[in-house]
Parts: sequence; structure tokens; C-alpha cells
Amino acid sequence: MNLKRTVVLGAIFAAGVTLTACGGGGGGGGSSSTKTATYTGAASAGDLATFTFDGRVLTYRVSGPVFGNLSGSLTLTPVEKPFLYKDEDDNYYYFSGNLGVAEIELDDGRIAWVAGLQNVARPTVEQVAGNSSKNYLYIEIDPTGTIDGYILTVNANNTWYTTDLSGQIEDYGNWTIVDNYIRAYDSENNTYNVIVKPGTSRAGIVVDYGNGNGMGIGLEQKTLTADDVTGTYTSYYYDPVSGLECFGNVTVSANNGTYSYTYTASCSDNSTDDSAGTLELNTFCYANGTRVPLNGIACAQDANSGNLYDVFIDPVDGYYIAVNPATQERVIGSSKPPF
Repeated sequence: MNLKRTVVLGAIFAAGVTLTACGGGGGGGGSSSTKTATYTGAASAGDLATFTFDGRVLTYRVSGPVFGNLSGSLTLTPVEKPFLYKDEDDNYYYFSGNLGVAEIELDDGRIAWVAGLQNVARPTVEQVAGNSSKNYLYIEIDPTGTIDGYILTVNANNTWYTTDLSGQIEDYGNWTIVDNYIRAYDSENNTYNVIVKPGTSRAGIVVDYGNGNGMGIGLEQKTLTADDVTGTYTSYYYDPVSGLECFGNVTVSANNGTYSYTYTASCSDNSTDDSAGTLELNTFCYANGTRVPLNGIACAQDANSGNLYDVFIDPVDGYYIAVNPATQERVIGSSKPPF
């Protein structure tokens, strides 16, 4: 589905508040080797990916035109239980109650940045498309790191179409359920794999562009309220350009219609990252400062730099996602543990 090409998604909660569109996570408590969390999703290069974590060992499988068919296992050490771990090469791994993100160094030396939803089951047509249709907000990350934003409409009659954020139709096609994911075809008969997981409040999606053209992450579109954004999240930040990774906490508060956040983190270069800012609910903002009304997303502005960021939030399943289209930074946060 040419879930591609158009609106550049405008930056995140200042290097720390990024909503992970697709999954929950967070909370306390350690993990146990008797419990496992399995995530199904996509690699940023555009391949299907699955990975399982038992509190100590991560096993993975990546398959598709970019990486081929690769699998392996890694022993991880905790950075901040139960969410954040790292391997012997200091690559970080984030696990939560619904979403997992991993920077996996494959046996052949290549890096696969993968995102997946936990315990994905075969969905029903109603879960995917409702009684008639469902809208999803999602971002697309292509192999070069370019980030675009779209609205995906999935219809119960097994058709779909995407629009840019102004409502202009970008592409359309058909879809069908295959195993525990959706197989979609666009107007040029390109094939895409879409993982859909119903949430308590919003369904999450991960899109694998089966032709090796990248991946997408998104949430079902619903209006945000004050209760939706208030809370504290354990967060993981990743800059694919510099390789910098940070982990810490994001706290979002609401006061008489005004929304703000604070972010404190430690980084892989032994530095710290502290910031604060404000939020505008149900607002999309472009990097140039333009804001437009859009249900289901929040515009964040850093108090120090003035940078603007677009944020997805799932209040009930307890996670958020943010991506900076200008710098390719990605941040996820969660309040629910993986086990």
C-alpha cells in the first residue's frame, strides 16, 4: 500500500517523548525466565521480523528481500528493568506490555532496527476495520530515514486507502487476513504485510513494506483528552544518525487545559538529557511551525530549542511514540511491563 510519500512528520517530544504507536509497556517488576514476550513486526529496511525475550535471552528471526532469512539469539543485561536492556555491543532493546523495539546486530554484521507488537493473534475483520471502517494515523520510515505521515482507512469490505494529512488520497488497494497479519496490495499490485493488534482503547499497527522500502508504525485514530496524556513513562531514545541512545523518564501533566512534559535521561555517551515543554492535544505540527487540527495526535514544543514534535499516545495501553523527521530520532515510552 503506497502508505508513502507526502507529509513530513514533524519531530518529537524533545529527544525523549516519543510515542510508540503500537504497543503498551512500562511498569515495574523484574522479568522471569519462565515468562516470555514475543513481538511481531517489521525491520526498518522493510522485512518481517519476530523476536522473543524471556528476561535474559532474545531470539530473533528476520525474513524478506533485504536481510534474507536470518535468525539468532543474544544474551541481554538489564539497564532499567523491566523495560530496557543491552547486549555486549551496547545495542539497546526496549520491551513493554504491547510494544518492543530492538536494534539487532545480525550475524552478518548488519543492523536491523525492528519494532513489533506483543503476542499478536489472528485478527478478525471487525477488529481490523470495525463494522464499516477504521482510521489509523501512522508514520512511515523508509530505508534512508525519511519520515512521512498518513491516515490509513481500512474498510470492512477488504479495501483500503491512504491520504496525506490534508485529505488528499495517496493510494488504495485490497487486503486479506493471512495467519496473524494482514496482506495488503496497492494500486500497482505491490505487497505489504500489516500487523494489527487490538488494544483496550486503540488498535496498534506495524507495516512491513514487503518490497524492502521501509516500515510504518501507527495507532487507531481517536480524539485525545486530558486523562489520555497524563502520566509517567519509562522512555528510550535512539538517534540512527549518531547512534546515540538515551533512557529515562517522561512525565506529562495537565493543568486547566494546559499540558506540559519533563524529560530526564542518561545517555550512552555518559551525558544526560534534560528538557521540558508543552503539548497541544489533537494538533499536528509541521517542522516549519505550522499547526493544523488533527484528532489523535499531539504537538509538542521544546521549551529551550522551540523545536516541534508530533506524538502518538495510547492512554489505556500505556505507551507513546514520537519521531523526528528532520533528524530521524525515534523515542518510545511505556508505563506497562513486558511480563
